[in-house]
Amino acid sequence: MFQPRTGKSMASKHRIGQAALSGLAVLMLCACAAEPADTETTTDQESEVTMTNAQVIDKIYESFGKGDVDGVVSVMADDVVWFHPGSKDDFPLAGEFNGTDGVREFFTIAGTNLDVLDQEVFSTVSEGDQVLVRGREHMRVKATGGEYDTPWIHAYTLKDGKVVRFEEYIDTAQMRDAFAGN
Repeated sequence: MFQPRTGKSMASKHRIGQAALSGLAVLMLCACAAEPADTETTTDQESEVTMTNAQVIDKIYESFGKGDVDGVVSVMADDVVWFHPGSKDDFPLAGEFNGTDGVREFFTIAGTNLDVLDQEVFSTVSEGDQVLVRGREHMRVKATGGEYDTPWIHAYTLKDGKVVRFEEYIDTAQMRDAFAGN
């Protein structure tokens, strides 16, 4: 599992720095307030808490920043679909990962292959069961030393306070080049 690198402050809600790679793109701290219509009842491990969909997504980024994959997975539906664009021939993060075991597999692959140099969240928009997060990430491929620094959008669909689908929109050409060592 990933652990944040020491010496980096996690105080900023918009900059994660060298945080755990448990989500690549799914993972940045969000500070947003959703409309009451976006409220779902979500059962937390410790108690039942009413959280907005945006707060559910917030929990993903907070957990990611701590290297807590269990925290990330705790807000996923059992049958969640996690999608990262690209070709597995170009980089191993590409493809569809199904269920909470698939999400764990994604994070294991990410952690094995990437160092998080920086990640930022720029904005979050929540409407009904959809939450969009816009940000950027700067990553280093462990095997090649190649780096990419690119903006992204994370699109979440929630049902009953749980994430049922995640899709990332990112510059896959930059990722391909970094995995190739270019």
